Amino acid sequence: MLLLTAGLLAVAMLATAAPLQAETYDSPQACLEAAQQLVEQKEYAGFVDCMTSDSQSVLAAGLTVMPLVRASMAAIGGPEAVDEAKKKMANVYEVIERNGVEAPTMEQLAATGRDPEKMKALLNSLLEPVEDHAAYLVELMAAFETVDKDGATRPTVVDSIQGELTDINIEGDIATGTLTREVGGRQISNPMRFKKVDGGWLIDIQLGGRDGA
Repeated sequence: MLLLTAGLLAVAMLATAAPLQAETYDSPQACLEAAQQLVEQKEYAGFVDCMTSDSQSVLAAGLTVMPLVRASMAAIGGPEAVDEAKKKMANVYEVIERNGVEAPTMEQLAATGRDPEKMKALLNSLLEPVEDHAAYLVELMAAFETVDKDGATRPTVVDSIQGELTDINIEGDIATGTLTREVGGRQISNPMRFKKVDGGWLIDIQLGGRDGA
């Protein structure tokens, strides 16, 4: 099933509502270290500012879809399990609804066949009611803190940006690298991408890849 890993983030690329970045960093490593520290401290506004505006939209779209994914996964346990999953996500639903956002259905997601362009077309209007994607994302992340510890945001938003960044390659305004962390006694490596914006580096989540947070 669809999970809110970087894979799901990558299919939710949106390019509207571009808030100004509060701070940039002089290297990809400095940006990542700041993001790691800020998200662990639950300083979500600062963490969000470590990403490009497009990446903020990507993550906001992914977190908006996550309650639907959680409910779908819970369906294996029957109606009561679905109700329990929705109950745990109550605060997340409240943020989504208060901002006038309507998430797609699982049927609509399945109809895309995981084709990035079809998914982009489906989700392109998802955040249209939201004027400030960054502020909406901060609200969502705070709401996910009320979800149980095996919820969606802990591994994807916190753990997925933890680790050591190596193999950094800078070409113009784009930098790539490999982020490696230990999970369950084994090493997991994922690509990371950064973009230079106004002279500083920010995490850059890309459509069709597993870059960024």
